[in-house]
Amino acid sequence: HDLGFLASMYGVYPKMKHLAKQDPALYNWGDVLDTICAWQGVVKEMAQDPPVRQLYEEALQLIPVLLESHKRGLRVAKARVEPAIVEYQEKLDIALRLAWAYAGWKTNLGEAQLKEQLYAREGFPIQKHKETREPTLNGDAIAELRRWWADNRGGPMPDFEGEERDGLTVETALARTEAGSHPLLEARVVYADALQTSSHYLRPLRLETGTLRDRVYPEFRIHAQANARWSTVNPDDCKDGCGDPAHRVGLPMAQLPSDLRDLVMPDPDCTWLGFDWDQIELRINAALSGDTPTLDAFANGWDVHVMNL
Repeated sequence: HDLGFLASMYGVYPKMKHLAKQDPALYNWGDVLDTICAWQGVVKEMAQDPPVRQLYEEALQLIPVLLESHKRGLRVAKARVEPAIVEYQEKLDIALRLAWAYAGWKTNLGEAQLKEQLYAREGFPIQKHKETREPTLNGDAIAELRRWWADNRGGPMPDFEGEERDGLTVETALARTEAGSHPLLEARVVYADALQTSSHYLRPLRLETGTLRDRVYPEFRIHAQANARWSTVNPDDCKDGCGDPAHRVGLPMAQLPSDLRDLVMPDPDCTWLGFDWDQIELRINAALSGDTPTLDAFANGWDVHVMNL
């Protein structure tokens, strides 16, 4: 949690956040007081829960290692970048051509155009944004419409878990379309994934001068998520877009698509080790709570997500 949240839980003094411009010294004093109060509250709680304190102290040992890794960054595999840019541009082009072939004219796959086609012309059930309650075609809405189409109009049900892990390939999208899936929905998924990947991972590697970056600097945080997973943040130090290679850029490495894992590479004379625990949170929770059905599912190799449907 950030300091503001901790202060709301443990703080005992008047809030001074509104004094940032009026009285910077007093504003800073308020932050110091809130930090002390938060630490005293956390120490009191950890005294009542020794295992939590042990986890906290073990995590602290990672900080020097993480700071050094942030400073060093990751080496870019330059020979992979340009082919990847071409590959993802081809995905965008194929998705657009699939949409054009269905619509009969050069439509685009933007949200406004799709709303008109799917909601107004074809009568799809309107999906509304959870917060604004306005009609939307965001990722959740598209997923729900693909599920609705499979249930009511035929065609295969999407493999959402597999797509979340590996994305929707062009080949799979075309095969699903031939099997009865709606062409615009499949094209939209391919297009959105390719566009996001290009903007998040590929374009930042190319400087305005046309040259490629030598290194990227993802920042890993060990405290940001409630489920204890690490978070990856990617501040771009090149705020003015000047293209100076000395200005650093990060990548959200935790979500790096599987086919782009080779965008980065070890430094000379270095080796990377990779590992992944399969559904580790579910397994730990099932073991701690004595969840017999889930434990049986793991023991028999069953899909626990199918069991929950």
